[in-house]
Amino acid sequence: MAWHIGDDVITYNLKLHNDASKVAAFDVDGTLIVGDPFAREWKPRHNANDAIERLLSGGYEIVIFSNAGGVESGKITAKYVIDKMTEVIHHYKLEKRCSALFATTKSMFRKPLTGMWRLGCEHVGKTDSFFVGDAGGRRRDFSCADRDFAYNVGIRYFTPEEFFDNAAISVVECKHIDPEDYYPATSEEAADICAFHSRTHEATSKEIVLMVGFQASGKSTFVRRAFPNYTVVSRDRDKSTLSKDMTKTKKSIANGVNVVVDNTNLDLKTRETYYELGLKLGVNVRVFYMDVPFDLCMKFLRYFRMETNTGPYIPDVAMYTARKRFVIPSIDEGCSSIEIVGFLPPVNMREFDMHFPYGKF
Repeated sequence: MAWHIGDDVITYNLKLHNDASKVAAFDVDGTLIVGDPFAREWKPRHNANDAIERLLSGGYEIVIFSNAGGVESGKITAKYVIDKMTEVIHHYKLEKRCSALFATTKSMFRKPLTGMWRLGCEHVGKTDSFFVGDAGGRRRDFSCADRDFAYNVGIRYFTPEEFFDNAAISVVECKHIDPEDYYPATSEEAADICAFHSRTHEATSKEIVLMVGFQASGKSTFVRRAFPNYTVVSRDRDKSTLSKDMTKTKKSIANGVNVVVDNTNLDLKTRETYYELGLKLGVNVRVFYMDVPFDLCMKFLRYFRMETNTGPYIPDVAMYTARKRFVIPSIDEGCSSIEIVGFLPPVNMREFDMHFPYGKF
């Protein structure tokens, strides 16, 4: 059997169906088989054998897409995946009649990202193709990754119950993000935003600038353009703490160099610490708030962290926790002024989105 263990993906019969006219794609655990996903024993899903035979007779090619993150975490091994899937493929009599891909790392190949599809089915026709998986965003599901994977690829989606048992179609609201929805409404607005992003915003008097915004909202890019001569205080870059950031800020102001704090600064308590420091040092504290929607930041984060492999992987739970403590800055907090930084689409946004259409995470 044609198994291959790659850095990010385990594959079986890779590209066997790369130019097929239509494919029937399936997840594994909770879909083709049932039981504990980390248990060695498994059971085939009721009605699955007959359904697969009908698909093959109807001209469909069978492809399996599954996340196997347990390999990276050490819960299972690549050998475990191959041994188990060899049994599953044999049970469904799919030797040499299917291809399979298993994403083993948090990378562009992990569903709902489209890396596995592009690797194994890049030229497959999508009109009649579909994907069946149990992560459909329903109340009992652990995620919406399978439904979102199908959406991102551009094919139909079914839950296992809908496909194998003819259950009623479940109505699930999964929000999908299109960056173009956030483009400036008019050319004049776009020109104003571009001009704001392009010029420097440095002051002639002593000051501390506080950036406020989620990860991947564009803070660091804006800081490089707007404050080229300021000392940059960045917890991510310096691997520092709030206490160390404060010390660095005080030293810089004492040396006559203004400071820009390039952290998220999402909660009021953190910002108040800098307001109090500004009062002690006798300097203004200006706030620059990155007005970029949370879901759009999530989309960019996955691109920069997974597609380009830059920076640490930031789990979804960390972003959602950050959102819970976020308080929109107001002038009543104690800052001298607040500047709203509008969303500036990357120059190659359309190319970016076609190359890496994430959808929801």
